Amino acid sequence: MEELRNRITHLMENELYSSAEILVLLADALSGMKEYKRALGRGRGSQPELRVKVAQCCTDLLMYSDALAELEAIEKPARTLKVHSSMACLYKRLGKKAAAVAAYQECLRLCPYAVEALKALTEMDCSPPDLVALMPKSQAEGAADSSERQADLEGCIHIMVCGYAALAASDYAAAAVHFTSLTGLLPDNLHALLSAAQALAGKGDTSAALSLYLRSRALDPSNAEGMDRYALLLRDRGDRSELSRLWQDLRGCAGGRPETFVAGSAYWEANGDSAQAMQSVQEGLEQFPSDQLLNIQRGHLLMRGNDALAATKCFNLALGPPIEMAAFNGLVAAYLQLKWHKEALRVAESATKVAPHSAQGLVLMGRVQAAKGCPQDARQCFEKAVRSDPKCAQASIALADIHRRAGQPQQAIEVLKQQMLTVSSEELQLHLAHAYRDYGSAAAYPQYAPSLQMAMMMYQAVLSQNPGCSDAKQGIQTLEQVLSAAQRSSVYPPPPPPGPIPEHLRVPQHVPKPGTATDATLLAQDPPAAPLTIAEAPAAGVPAVSRYTTPAEAAAPARAAVPTSLGAAAPWYPTPGPGISVWSPPAADRLAATPPPPVRRKVTPQGRLWRDLPPPTPV
Repeated sequence: MEELRNRITHLMENELYSSAEILVLLADALSGMKEYKRALGRGRGSQPELRVKVAQCCTDLLMYSDALAELEAIEKPARTLKVHSSMACLYKRLGKKAAAVAAYQECLRLCPYAVEALKALTEMDCSPPDLVALMPKSQAEGAADSSERQADLEGCIHIMVCGYAALAASDYAAAAVHFTSLTGLLPDNLHALLSAAQALAGKGDTSAALSLYLRSRALDPSNAEGMDRYALLLRDRGDRSELSRLWQDLRGCAGGRPETFVAGSAYWEANGDSAQAMQSVQEGLEQFPSDQLLNIQRGHLLMRGNDALAATKCFNLALGPPIEMAAFNGLVAAYLQLKWHKEALRVAESATKVAPHSAQGLVLMGRVQAAKGCPQDARQCFEKAVRSDPKCAQASIALADIHRRAGQPQQAIEVLKQQMLTVSSEELQLHLAHAYRDYGSAAAYPQYAPSLQMAMMMYQAVLSQNPGCSDAKQGIQTLEQVLSAAQRSSVYPPPPPPGPIPEHLRVPQHVPKPGTATDATLLAQDPPAAPLTIAEAPAAGVPAVSRYTTPAEAAAPARAAVPTSLGAAAPWYPTPGPGISVWSPPAADRLAATPPPPVRRKVTPQGRLWRDLPPPTPV
């Protein structure tokens, strides 16, 4: 500003009030103040630089034909890269595709690094080999290092062109492959990082996309290109702190660009202020009425406000070109909210035609069929989408939702686990946790279902990566309600049914000796008057038994436990008591050492040994 002031002062002191130079300076000042009509009245002329400035004022006033006429009046030898680029943009706006392609090709001939021209040509269906052929060849013949650099340059340009072509066709999986390889060759290239992030976000890998956006911000914090998509990802993730920093940086370095208005709207929406979010979008649309992401954001806000009819107009304006699948998704959602199934199906079919390499069109058709009440047709569409693009996370999520609604959470778990082998994202983890929760809630005893523990672990894993994820918090609350309801109902798993008694634990039949008291005689005697109590657990090495004794015997000093050959893992069995006979069978096959010979012990009602007898022969 100081230099401009000195120049104007010099012209005024020399009384050059009507010179061409002072008129140009005055036009520049008026254009900087956005008084474009006054600038046009002061700055018209035949010089190429002046015609470029007049064309810029006409473009700001939406007078595209007048702007193009000013640029075409410049002679061809005097046309610079900026002139050809401006002419190409105007041709494209006016629908003159052939002229726009020729102007962009001229940009590439002048500068092979004109990435904007490459991107625009791929959007207009130019093949990658044709674009690589436009690159200027090396002039140093016979120089090996020069030819190698030329080959590397052509290889990088070819990868970039193929990636842009895949993005233009909404083939996000192929675009991610191309741009990821390009970031390996050019790790500090801003365009490669931003394009790779856009492709990864399109195919559902939001975590990787966010990391690439952070790398681009570290390389150039003042860059505004692609930051509108980054802001929308941060809004969906709920990262308000990073969204606030991004918006403040854009306001400081690119306050008049559409990315700034998108970031501001996303910030206010993430903070729950829908009115401020809508106001920011409206301010941006006043300056950039045809910006796709601004129209998509406005339609999204209208959908949140249950104004689906107005949202359809915004999404229709954002359909492209270039193709924006978010506009197709929003338009289908708006039509489904209005119960306009025919219109929603028409939009889904058009999405499959304009993006035949993308599975998103099939996903949209499946959602329409599900809304119409045709789950079988919807499942077929989702399965076809998964087969056409196994890396499409949206198709796997939609198929898993169909299985969950049909009461088949186990099939949903298998689909999502298979998808997570190729790509892992926060949305996939959330839906897998939902499927585990449904599977565990349907169990007979939910509080003991391992799938509920897995669901809790996955919810906590999502919160560890994104503490502001509201879906994970809601999932944990629902899971706690399921567990508390199961505990209040006092539902416990029943004990396992008793199995058959092992052969070695059965008490064999025996014939008593003559003159001895039989078991029937002992059992016929009167029981002791004192009540029976349960003794303490036996010592280590002795199997746990339930022994019934009298109070007097319980108060007596503990006797040494009779060794048994059944081991510590043997089941409980009654010990000698009044009128009870127990035979301990041999277990030579279970012990390394030979056990003592088993004895048959009979006791009196007073608890004392009657006599020791050898074991009877089993019948």
